[in-house]
Amino acid sequence: MGITGSLLLDFAHADSDVDLVIYDADAFRRTRGVVRESLGAAELQPIDTEPWRRIHARRGCALDFEEYLRHERRKYNKFMLDGVRIDLSYVPAGNRVRLYEPPIRKLGPATIEAVVVDDTGVFDYPARYIIDADRTGTILCFTATYAGQAFRGERIEASGMMEEDAAGNTYMVIGTSREAPGEYLKVIDPGPLPASP
Repeated sequence: MGITGSLLLDFAHADSDVDLVIYDADAFRRTRGVVRESLGAAELQPIDTEPWRRIHARRGCALDFEEYLRHERRKYNKFMLDGVRIDLSYVPAGNRVRLYEPPIRKLGPATIEAVVVDDTGVFDYPARYIIDADRTGTILCFTATYAGQAFRGERIEASGMMEEDAAGNTYMVIGTSREAPGEYLKVIDPGPLPASP
């Protein structure tokens, strides 16, 4: 476990949040489970609506506030502890595996519907959603807004840039720019949710 954000850079002030990083996938999953249980038992506090509004405005999210908040509250990676906002992030330790073979060819923007069939990489960077679409087997999200946005068995709608690698693998990228206007991923049918994070 480690820290990042303003605390790491020594820019923290009285209103700063605490950004924690977890480097092990199982530890991150277990921590989200503890957060979920602790919120339910009122041992941790949920974030109030107004701070969520500020976060939403800062993100420049393509989803409206209510849609954004609906997705964020199911991630169990943000909470309040003694008046301080805590953000949990997962950063895989070790060497990166190259996902696709260059050169990469941009095919253009698209919007698709699909079911998430594998959610083991949805909190990675980039977040990876394995889906059941005919030609597009993967969605890669390079913006934290859409990490952990959907889980296995859920039907999603996603809008982003389609790309193809040298081996002919086709995939969607969300987060092609900092603000990524018009790019998003949202759940349109929850399906059977897993019992715990």
